[in-house]
Amino acid sequence: MKKLIFIITLLAFWGCEENPVSTESVEIDWILIKNPQMIEYEYIETTTTYEYVPYTGVGYTFIPTSSVSNINLIFDEDLTVDNFNGILTFSFNSENYSYDISDSYHSEMEEYLMTYIRPKSISKISCYDEMSYCHTTMQSGLGYLLELTSPFEIIDYR
Repeated sequence: MKKLIFIITLLAFWGCEENPVSTESVEIDWILIKNPQMIEYEYIETTTTYEYVPYTGVGYTFIPTSSVSNINLIFDEDLTVDNFNGILTFSFNSENYSYDISDSYHSEMEEYLMTYIRPKSISKISCYDEMSYCHTTMQSGLGYLLELTSPFEIIDYR
């Protein structure tokens, strides 16, 4: 009986190891994330009704704060070969940045799979746990939590 109590006590303490989570944050001004399985819905008109059609493929999410300028993306407009060349460009701290995101072009949709948030909307981006997740704070006070573990890939951030 003493052995059983000893084993139970040992297992109880062994299973209660602390697994500390870092509460230290890193403040960044922008982040570019690649999603190998992005889903985009297109609103299609049929002969009698409308329906949402899902498309899946490689996609990107770009989240900048107001410190980023000269972004070559058009807010609230689909990115097509007519208005976008597959290269994301912008300026930050007097430096120009350029990223090839042409692998996000979806031929069926005839669009690039890209999510973009207007820089004036984001007041702060705080990242935690060695960039495994970020919390974006909007100017309106709302916030979003971004899970950045697999399958997502952080392309770059500053």
